[in-house]
Amino acid sequence: MSKYNNWLPHIGAILVMMILAFAYYAPAISGKVLSQSDNVQTKGAQSEVLKHKEKTGNLPLWTNSMFGGMPTYQILMDKSSNLTRHVYNTLLLGQGLIPPHTATFLLMMMMYVLMMSLGVDWKLGLLGAVVFGLATNNVVLFEAGHSTKIITTAYIPVVIGGVILAFRGKFIAGGALVAMGMALQVLANHVQMTFYMVILLGILGIFELAWAIKDKQIPRFAKAVGIIAISAFLGVMTNTAMLWSTYEYTNETQRGKSELTLPAPGAADQTLQVAQDGLSKDYIFNWSYGIGETMNLLVPNYKGGTSSQYFAQNPESASTKALQQAMRKADPQSRPQIQNQLARLTQHYWGDQPFTSGPVYFGAVVVFLFFLGAFIVKDRLKWWILTAFVFTIFIAWGKNFAVFNYFLVDYVPMFNKFRSITMILGISNILAIILGIMGLHELGKKGLPEKDKLKALYIATGITGGLSLIAWLMGTMEMLSFASERDFQQLADLPDLFAAIKSDRADILAKDALRSFALIGVAAMILWAFITKKIKWAVAIGLVTLVALIDLWLVDKRFISNEDFQAPVAIQQQIIPFPSEQSIMIPDGSNTHYRVLDLAARQGMQQPNPFNNSLTSYFHRSVGGYHAAKLMIYQDMITHYLGNPNTPQSIKLYGMLNTKYVLQDTGGGNVRPIPTNTDLGNAWFVNEYELVEDANAEMQALATLEPRNKAVIQKKYSDYLKGLVIQPDSAAMIVLTEYEPEKMTYSYNISTEQLAVFSEVFYNTDKGWNVYIDNEKVDPFVKANYVVRALRLPAGSHTIEMRFEPRSYYTGSTIGLIASVLVLILFFGGMYLYFKNRSTEDVETYEVDDLVAAKVEKRPLRKTESRTAGKKKAPKGKRKK
Repeated sequence: MSKYNNWLPHIGAILVMMILAFAYYAPAISGKVLSQSDNVQTKGAQSEVLKHKEKTGNLPLWTNSMFGGMPTYQILMDKSSNLTRHVYNTLLLGQGLIPPHTATFLLMMMMYVLMMSLGVDWKLGLLGAVVFGLATNNVVLFEAGHSTKIITTAYIPVVIGGVILAFRGKFIAGGALVAMGMALQVLANHVQMTFYMVILLGILGIFELAWAIKDKQIPRFAKAVGIIAISAFLGVMTNTAMLWSTYEYTNETQRGKSELTLPAPGAADQTLQVAQDGLSKDYIFNWSYGIGETMNLLVPNYKGGTSSQYFAQNPESASTKALQQAMRKADPQSRPQIQNQLARLTQHYWGDQPFTSGPVYFGAVVVFLFFLGAFIVKDRLKWWILTAFVFTIFIAWGKNFAVFNYFLVDYVPMFNKFRSITMILGISNILAIILGIMGLHELGKKGLPEKDKLKALYIATGITGGLSLIAWLMGTMEMLSFASERDFQQLADLPDLFAAIKSDRADILAKDALRSFALIGVAAMILWAFITKKIKWAVAIGLVTLVALIDLWLVDKRFISNEDFQAPVAIQQQIIPFPSEQSIMIPDGSNTHYRVLDLAARQGMQQPNPFNNSLTSYFHRSVGGYHAAKLMIYQDMITHYLGNPNTPQSIKLYGMLNTKYVLQDTGGGNVRPIPTNTDLGNAWFVNEYELVEDANAEMQALATLEPRNKAVIQKKYSDYLKGLVIQPDSAAMIVLTEYEPEKMTYSYNISTEQLAVFSEVFYNTDKGWNVYIDNEKVDPFVKANYVVRALRLPAGSHTIEMRFEPRSYYTGSTIGLIASVLVLILFFGGMYLYFKNRSTEDVETYEVDDLVAAKVEKRPLRKTESRTAGKKKAPKGKRKK
């Protein structure tokens, strides 16, 4: 048989993946899009830098579109120095990371790579790829617009596959996959998922070390670790510019350490606090999976599924009937408002999280196969998978398993930098699929006795089927509370409606539990028929794949259906300025620069929140925004002053940030811009300054500060101000003459040395901002009034330039370019050598027994003839000694 024919099954599998991914998201092929809230918000944050790039061809590293100014490292960054971006774009078919059909195809392809690394049959690889690509968790992430998380997750299987190959002696292929997988994963830029993957692989490394000690294979283990480490290092280094810049920025954000030890206004404990490095435990674990909610992996509606669906939408539900009864008793004039409020209380979800777009549902068939693998797989990798799986579940429980997770926050480096730890369940899903496919592979072996296969099948069926039946009983007999803490607070005075909601929740649980039981039963019957030789292997795997596909497809459609897609113009029309605010929009290219505070509820917002909304940034330079990593000094200002804009002193401090207008809802849906009359412009000279001891004193001084006249500066900057005696100059003038996001030019004229304060947010000058007076670099500005910049200026008429020139980015780009060249050489060279060595006239492949089942021996791994070449053994001359 021609060696090229061995590629035909893989080509066919890839085509099936593409067809399924494109079919599920069929409207996307015709150009329609999802209204993904996070992506809509992200585009708002990117608005200024994209307009600047369109005008100049340059993508700036700083933007004033959010939070008074911030680096663009985590918003949009030029990655042209990383040559692996060409592979990245190719694998997404040139469509970028937002379209769901190409991203789903990528998820499937990368899981298929892992399956082939394990050495399983291509049909099993296709099954693993399909259930990964259409995993309900991924579909829910698409609906929310968490695109970077999805793409980062897609490359995790590639890295896992490379690491396993390296530990099994395939050093070149393993190293090549690790290098490219790490390069592409980090390029996708969701550090949290990469961090969780490192934990997963760390656990594997511990197991591999134990096995190496047991088998006396330490040198082989050390060689594999060395290759993995070098390959991973090269992959990571391709993204040096992004990682170095992000690391610098992270230390200045709310994920770093605040200078303040003041308690928040209104906090119960008003004593000084300990300065905290990283996020608070409350913030980290706000989204924690309930221990009982873990049943969602098997039964999607165990806890109601989603907060976005309401029983009031179903005219046949008990909640709707109870709601109609309540409305008959309500005042006719207030009835519409009351009905709307009560309808929102009928949400399906009643779990521990504040809200959720959907459950992390692996699929009943996948969970069944996972348990099958747990009882039938002999490969010692099983113990790594089971250990890591339990570990990830424990992390997902968050505050519900505090003794475990609080320890991780306190003692594991970087763990306290991330929130929403439930996303680690994406790793759990990968592990479940790996063990499930390995279980099927073991089931298909001829050497395993039939009784052992049947025993494992019966145990897996009994456990998963039994859990489904228990869940069904809980639903039919209403044995659970079917209510969250919120429900008890909000529905206590509405007993009839409360009872109806609980009844509806019990009903959807019972139906889904029965559904899971039936799917498990069908899958088990198919495998039983294979074991008892009533159907062939290919037929059995094809039918199991079909059942798993139907399972996930139908559940997924609850969250994204064809009706959820819209024409791009429809999305764009939702993001339009209020008619009244068009008059205050700064024209593109203008040197005018001021900011806006948006207190109006824009499209899709139930309550106005300027600090959780980047829609304003489509049209203005905002003092608010939407980002998970804003500057810590800015978050401190929000906590102590800006978060309450209704006080006169807060309005003065907004004026210090050059906030010229407040967008206010004046009633009846009318929004108009109201001048603050406190805006101080782009820069001004103060008559005096006060040196204070520390950040606490600086923040407290803002309570009575008149920022027009006085600046408050910490004593740590006293050397910079040494000898400065301000002589007020009534004729002093300073104006902004040229505005670019990362370069601002001012002209000034003063007769004596002065201290100028700028309305731009302070960012540590060691990390990028440089100051030039008449094109000569001078000492940079210092921090004043806790959040803005102050600069000592010599007398005369001069020009000032503030340029954002971070060394981390420019030097990092050079390092990234070199590393990406090396990674491309390693990957394509490694793959060429790997497949060349396999391309003999009688094509040879490593059996799964050698790759993931057999213990590593001192001799090279045994080869046998490919299954496609028949059952004869390869000639002795073609076998490695």
